[in-house]
Amino acid sequence: MWFHNETHQNLDIIQQCKIHKPSTIYINTDTEWFWGIDKEQVDELYDAGVENIYIIFSSYNCEFYKNYYEPRGIPTANLIFWPTFWFNWAERLLVGNNNLYKTQTYNNFLYPFISLNNKSHNHRCAMIDMIAKYNLLDSGKVTWNKTPHPNLNYNFRYFDNGFRGLSDDFVNKLDSFLICQEQHQSFLHVIGEATTDVPFITEKTVIPILYKKPFITIADKNFSSYLRNLGFELFDEIIDYSYDSLENLEDRADAMIKNILPLLKEDYNKLYQKLLPKLEHNYNRAWQIIKDINYIPDIIQERYESVKAIGKIEGFDGRYQIFIEQTVPN
Repeated sequence: MWFHNETHQNLDIIQQCKIHKPSTIYINTDTEWFWGIDKEQVDELYDAGVENIYIIFSSYNCEFYKNYYEPRGIPTANLIFWPTFWFNWAERLLVGNNNLYKTQTYNNFLYPFISLNNKSHNHRCAMIDMIAKYNLLDSGKVTWNKTPHPNLNYNFRYFDNGFRGLSDDFVNKLDSFLICQEQHQSFLHVIGEATTDVPFITEKTVIPILYKKPFITIADKNFSSYLRNLGFELFDEIIDYSYDSLENLEDRADAMIKNILPLLKEDYNKLYQKLLPKLEHNYNRAWQIIKDINYIPDIIQERYESVKAIGKIEGFDGRYQIFIEQTVPN
């Protein structure tokens, strides 16, 4: 029995299991890196007759998962990781919003960087605080929406924690795939990824790759190594990636943002042309991943074949149909 974590709450999952008595359940949280559940709720599932709980994440496996799920009675072996999911899904959502990313060209950058921030997680707070420290808030285009609620725990030293928006009205639309004009006008994407707890590549990183843009990211420690291991080329010509291995969050954010300072003196259009071979490579590499069936977990392929056989492809199975049918034979 499958549950999609975007539409099912824990109590609903438990109730459905009590009614239908499945021996195996799959918690499909394919767009996320985490499913929160307490041990008492896990015990209720087992008491309802569930023998195996499998969870699907669009992140990489790491020690976090063992430490969180095993004490709750869910073996690490039952966790399924799909770290390239967002390459497929971000591409589809861009197309669905009529973004013509395949034909986008750049010849007149107006800003050295852009940094788009919604939820005020600690690592994003640290990042924008360092942007303010180096007086860069008005050099590039920086947003700070703080939805659905502001972070009241981070102690800002340089940033006033005030709302910052653009003309795209993101705060009301909450759609990361409505690409604003300022993104095309900005040279470097300065990204606060979704979390620093686990390696998790989301649309925040995939969008600039598909748009052939350079980027720098604060995320889980050594995040850049995961991109290199996937075959992407990073931008050592302009970025010192030693920041990415720093343990302390504020130190990592500080060293990250220092990379922007030399760019203020550059000709962004000439620099873009210098980086273009890497940007083209990364775009092509993203498409190689999207079209390679081997990056889609076996359980997802099996799920698709089973619903296809009974002619019931709906909901999240529809996205799997698109993903699988656009792969090409090796």
